[in-house]
Formats: sequence, C-alpha cells, structure tokens
Amino acid sequence: MYNFSIHFQYPWLLFALIPVFGVALFFHFRRQKKYRRTRNRIISLVLHLTAMSLVVCVFSGINFQFDKPNLENEILLLVDMSDSNSEAEANKDDFIRNVLDESASDYSIGIVMFGYDQVLASPFGRNPEEVYNNYINAPVPDTSATDIAAALQYARTVITNPQSAKIVILSDGLETDGDAMTAVRSVAASGIRVDTVNYANLQHDEVEIVSVAVPDYNVVVGDPFKMTVTLNSSVRGTASLVLYDNDVEIAPQNIVLESGMQDIVYEYTFSVAGMHRMSFAVVNEADTLAQNNTYYTYINIEVFDRILLIEREANEGVNLAEILKKDTEYTVDTVNIADTENMPSTVDELRMYDDVVLVNIANADMPAGFDAILNSYVYDYGGGLFTVGGNKVDDNGETVANTYNPMDMKGTLYQQMLPVKAINYTPPLGVIFLLDISGSMSAIDPTSGKTYVEIAKEACRNCVRYSLSERDYVGVISLSDVPGEVCQMIPVPQYNRVIAAIDNIQDGGGTIYQNSFESAGSSLMSLTTVEKRHVVLISDGMPGDAYSAYSPVIERYAKLGVTFTIAVIGGQGMMDDMEAAAKLGNGRLITITDINRLTEQMRNDLECDEIKGVNFTTFQPQIKDHTSVVSGISQDEIPELDGFYGTQIKSGASIPLRGEYVPIYAQWKYGNGSVGSFMCDLQGEWSSKFLNNETGQKILKNIILALFPTKAIRPSEIDVDLSWSNYTTTMSVFTELNEGERIEATISGKNEFNEDEIKPIAMNAANGYTRTTFVVTQPGVHDIVVRKVDANGVTLAETNTYRVFSYSKEYEALSAGDGAAFLSELAVKGKGIAIADYWEVFDGFEEVIHSTIDPRIWICLAALCLFLIDIAIRKFKFKWIHEIIKDRRDQKTRFGGLGKSKTEKRS
Repeated sequence: MYNFSIHFQYPWLLFALIPVFGVALFFHFRRQKKYRRTRNRIISLVLHLTAMSLVVCVFSGINFQFDKPNLENEILLLVDMSDSNSEAEANKDDFIRNVLDESASDYSIGIVMFGYDQVLASPFGRNPEEVYNNYINAPVPDTSATDIAAALQYARTVITNPQSAKIVILSDGLETDGDAMTAVRSVAASGIRVDTVNYANLQHDEVEIVSVAVPDYNVVVGDPFKMTVTLNSSVRGTASLVLYDNDVEIAPQNIVLESGMQDIVYEYTFSVAGMHRMSFAVVNEADTLAQNNTYYTYINIEVFDRILLIEREANEGVNLAEILKKDTEYTVDTVNIADTENMPSTVDELRMYDDVVLVNIANADMPAGFDAILNSYVYDYGGGLFTVGGNKVDDNGETVANTYNPMDMKGTLYQQMLPVKAINYTPPLGVIFLLDISGSMSAIDPTSGKTYVEIAKEACRNCVRYSLSERDYVGVISLSDVPGEVCQMIPVPQYNRVIAAIDNIQDGGGTIYQNSFESAGSSLMSLTTVEKRHVVLISDGMPGDAYSAYSPVIERYAKLGVTFTIAVIGGQGMMDDMEAAAKLGNGRLITITDINRLTEQMRNDLECDEIKGVNFTTFQPQIKDHTSVVSGISQDEIPELDGFYGTQIKSGASIPLRGEYVPIYAQWKYGNGSVGSFMCDLQGEWSSKFLNNETGQKILKNIILALFPTKAIRPSEIDVDLSWSNYTTTMSVFTELNEGERIEATISGKNEFNEDEIKPIAMNAANGYTRTTFVVTQPGVHDIVVRKVDANGVTLAETNTYRVFSYSKEYEALSAGDGAAFLSELAVKGKGIAIADYWEVFDGFEEVIHSTIDPRIWICLAALCLFLIDIAIRKFKFKWIHEIIKDRRDQKTRFGGLGKSKTEKRS
C-alpha cells in the first residue's frame, strides 16, 4: 500500500472545529483555577474535544485513499500457427519475447497456439522465462486451417478475470473456418478486450487450381464434353495439366500460364457409364505450395430412360414418341392433358420420369396447379422439360400459336420456366454508316447545289434521328485512304454525339473499300447486345481498289450475319461491282437518281420486320451455339422447317439452332434442372422433313439427352442436403421416423495413408436425427450413405450423396482476402486496437488499484466511546495506573513499618 491520503467530501465543514473548540475552551477557562486544573477536568476536556473533532470529520465526509498493485491483470496471447502464416513465426516469437520482458512480472501472461484447433502452450504465469519456455516446447496444433472463432471461444474459457483481461491475436487474418466477427462480439460482451497484430504473408511464385466446372447437363458415354479448369497464377510460363479418371492418369495437356485468373478448357469423352471420380493436377517448376495443385470433382453417369409425353390432341406426339424409342431403351408414356385420371397431380408422380415433354401445351391447357408442380419438378428436383410448339384455330377461324402465344404466356409461371419470351418484337439493330469522303464525293449535285458529301451527311443525320429505336446502336466510319472511326458504336438515345461527329467530318482523300469494310465488320461483331448487324455504305461507287480485294471481306462477315447495303450517288459508279457486292452481303443496292429520295430509301432499308407469333416460311435452321444438341451435326445436313413461332431469347439461355434473328431451339439451366423449347411443331405440319430425316431425329434425341437430370430424381424416403465451410460439413436429413426408428450414416473415402476407409457419422438423437455436422480433412470424393433403420437395425431405406473436398482454404495463397483490414475490424468489434508495436499490448490496463475506505462508522463508534468515557470521568473518580502502583507501594511500606514496631514491642 502506498500514496495514502485523507480526503473530505465537504471540507468546508471542518471550519466547525473553530466554534467547537472555542465553546469548549470558553467554558473550561471560566472555571476557577483550582477546579479547572484538576486531572478529571483536563481529561474530560481532551476527550470532549476529540469526540467533537471526530463528529465534525464524519459530517465533512472523511475517507482514506491509497494505491496498491493490480495483481489481476491478464494478457492471453493467441498465436496463429497455421501454414499460411508459418514464415512469420520468428517475428511472432520476437514479439512474444518483448512482451514478456516488458511485463516484468507485473502481469499474468498466458499463451494459446491455434490453427484448426487450439493448444494451451503456457498457462497464466508471472515468470517470463517459464512462460516463454512453455510456449517454445508446446506441441503444435493442426496447422492446415485457421479457425480464429474457435480460438477466441477457447481463450474465453482460459481467462479467469474477464474485467481486467485482454486477448492479443497474432495472425495474418486469413480465416478459413468459423465466424470470428460473431465470436469476438461474444468475447467483448464478457468484458474481455481483443487486440490484433497483423503479420502479412510473404508473396511467392504460386500456381493453384481454383475450381473445375463440369457440364450442368447429362453427359453421354461416347460423346465428347468440356470441363473448364480455372487456374490462378502469379507467374507466367508453361505447366502441365493432368486429368485422373478413377485414379487412371489421362494424357497430360501442356498449357501456357498467364498471370492472374485463366480458364483452361479440357475436352474428354467417357467410354463407360457409372461413377467417375476425377481430379485435375497442375505441375509447374516455380510453384511453391503443393497442397493447392490438385482439385477433385465427379460425374456420375446414371441411366435415365423414362419420359413422359403430354399432348394436347390425340396422336400429336406419336411421331416424336416413335423417334425417341427408335434404337434406344427409352420408355415413353403418353398422356393427354385432358385425361385427369392419368395426368400426374403431385411432384412425386412427375419425379418418376426423367424428362417431361409438352407437345403443343399452352398455359391455358394445364390443369389447375400443374404449372406449380412442374416448376418444382424442374427447379427443385432437377427434372428435364422439353416444350414443343403447335397451332390452334381461334374463334375467327385463323391459325394462331397455341404453345408460344403471347397472350396465353404473359405473366405466367410457365413463361418464367422457358428460355424464351413469347412476345412480338423487333430485333435490336447495330448499324454502321460508311461515309465516302473521297475527293470524287466533292462533286456538286446540279439539282440541289450541294456536294455529294453534304447530301450523304444529311441522309445519315435523318436516319439516326428518325429510323432507329432506343434499343439500337449506331456508329459512323469515314471511308477514305484509311478508315476513320468518326463515332464508335453507341446507343441511339445518345444520337446527338453521332450527329455532331457527322457534322465535323472533313472530305478529301482516296476511296479504299477493303479496309473500311473490315473496320465496320469488326466493330459490329464486337457488339454483343444486338441480334441484327448492318452496314450502310454511301458512296459514288468508284472505289480505288478492285472488287476482288474487298469482296472477300464482305463474304466473310456476311457468313457471320452482317448484312451490307450500298447506296450509290450520282449513277456514274461501277454499278455491276456494286450490285454484286450488295448481293454478296445479303443486302440491297440503292441507286440514287433523285437526290431528294436518298433519305427515304435509306430509312426504308433500315426498317426491321416485327417478329410475330406465327411465321409461315421455309428455312434451314442454323447452328449458333455448339452444345451437345448439335454434337456430331453438320450444318449442311440439317433439314428444313416450314415455319416457326417468333420468340425472344432470355438472357443466360443458349441457342443451338436459330433462324433469322430468332431462336429455333433454345435451352437453359433452370434451378437444378434444364428446360428446352423448340419453336416449331413436331406433329408434321411444319416439321415433316425434319421428322423424317436422320439428322433431324438425331437432334431430337440429343435434345432429350441434354435435358436429362444430372443425378437421380426418383422419390426417396430420405432426402439429404449438404452445406459446408472448409472442413466443416453440415448435413440435414429429411424423412419421417416412426417409434424406434433412427438414422445411421457413414462416410467413406481415402485416409491420410491413401487407404479406403469407412467411418460412422454421429447422428444427434436429440434433434430427431435431422441435423449433424462432421469434419472432412482428406482430399477426394467421399461417399456418404444415409440409412433409416428400425429398432432391430434392419435397413428400411437408404440413399447416398457425395462430399467433394480438394484442399483447405489455408492454401488459397492467391486469394484476394485482406487480412490486415479483417484484423482491424476484428479489433474494433473486440473493443481493442490494431497493435503496431509490442508495448501497445499494455495500453488500457490499470496497473494499480485505487482504493477508498469510508471510516465514518468506525469514527462514530470511537466518538461514542469517547463520549461515554468523558461522562464516566466526570461522574467517577479514578486514578492513573502509575498512581495506583504508587499508592500500593506506599501502603505496603506503611503496613511494613507497623509490623516491625509490634515485634519490637513484644520483644
């Protein structure tokens, strides 16, 4: 104890001592000397003044204050030992050494090491050397992950004095498991502060496999398919990418590494059905970590062979059914939409089939609620849906679309499921005006008095203002010796920029078509937001290069869907070449004899026909997106169709077959399943040539194969759902249990010795076996089997699923995680600070305890005792001890003298 002091809450009351002493002394000195000098009077006065002084101190709020060392301060160092932070180990050791030396036994310090689990390296102690030696010699935790949340919760149990304790986290801040932000709030709420110290990772040459994307459709044995391997690399160079299929090495593929993320497409073909456990491994000499070089996945080729065909009218689907059953083992059940007895009424009834085919079925044809169970069948369970068009006769006797009818589809769940929108619309257009500004275009038109360039500019301005929609894009290129991009492709609503650019064009130079056509074509092909691409050339038709020079450019881009219109001013050009070029570019030749009609004819050229519901036209579908639907199909072999239903493709859908600006067959992923729509009938009215052609039949079979589920969807007594975060997997089990029944589960895979191992998964009876968590740390494809058993252990139902694990997040060396920012936020939520120097660890601690004692009760008791003694002294006579001793001595002497004289007298 030190720094003792006496304090008064109301010190001004101490002035009361003056009248107290004054009154007491006044009455004392008024007595005569012989009375006031007596012993009793003096003692009584002293006791009286002392008692009154104590009373005044009580009323003044007297208290005693002093300091004493705080022996309850605790510092717990939480040291990250994970692999990602291993290179900072020496720096962390120095930090710990400095903290221990600075503490000088004034603090109780403990150390916990953590990775995926925790180790109490040193319990709390005040001997720095002992604490440090315990830390150095402690066993190391699992270093393959970083669970800061679990470490915080563990540290909370170690601390004994939360109100005077602090946790200091030494880490890189790259969390792989748990939720530290939630855990730190709980720790801070208990009064424990949390500081953080960031030890950033060192950067090394690294190559890692980030992900492997397998097809989201049903893979067929014998058909090639593509997998996308995503790599992340910090180096450039070469590497080897190796595929293993069921532990069998496939021929490695040499790849060129780019710095950053890159996708490698790997094409492969399965020769057998069944389960394929696959892994990709990347090998590069400069790579540092080996743990992140292998990535696991799987494809299970199951047998899908049950198809439900629902038709509107009798025998509408008979042709399609026969094609699907031909040379296959498919079972095709056909039911009429109006047959309420045989129509599926529950999603489990639909799940008995792998694909559902709707032949000429409109939304209005469906029974009440069928759209909802069909949606669940596809979206939730992964079933396949194939819709086929068809006609009907309306009340006016006209043939109209039944399946893809805009009025029938609008705002329905059925429309939501399809990869196309049933609407009438004009395809968005991308147009580039090629404006000839050569010297020959400076000629003056005799009727208007304007140069040909001025007339061309005016026509372009009017077309931009009045002939294009808000969804269109427009650009302008000047045609001369070298093409000049006067205005790049921009949306039409920004047409003022285009007009200003046109106004600023200066004429002059030569007339070279080839380079200008190339520039226009490449600009249009880079535009992905339009369906129609068009080039309009305004020239006098007298190019400086030959037809043989620029015609190959027109032909090449025409095959890519770009059309070319040529407007010739003056009528003096090479008209045969111009006509041939326009025909080659699938466009028109506009010969301008009346300058006043140039704008009108150009505007007519830009008008796009609206795509309507029913279109009677013979055409050959074109291959657009190369998917499994057109695998092994040549464009020339595709048979013609005699009509189509106009629809608009949805974002995210693929178009294996298209017509002119419209999808003919579209497909997309919808939830867990797939939906495909064929924008033509398959009853034979428009599709007889397609149905009777081997290529057409192969396309239809490919469509069904592509729509099959990627896993079994049959109803099961047990449904299992897995979710995971790094090592920890949460499994939810959905089933009905009767009395005595329970759930058992096992997980099998390779252990750390590459041996097959089956381990039980502990199920929790307390929650009805509905939810459990388990840990997977070994890389590979792990088979999980869940069984429902009765009281005797007899299996009543069984299902299986797979858990794929490649490597811990600990080895995501090139991840974009900001550990410093994470630790700073963690410190804020932990009511602490982000520490830069070791001495900051001691900030915020109370090194001494400031104590205050209130003695007023004891003073009151003392004053009362003194008051009572004062009364006793005044009422009773007493002698001091030394007086009592003296009197006894005198008495003894006196009695002793009397005894001697009597003896003498006797003698």
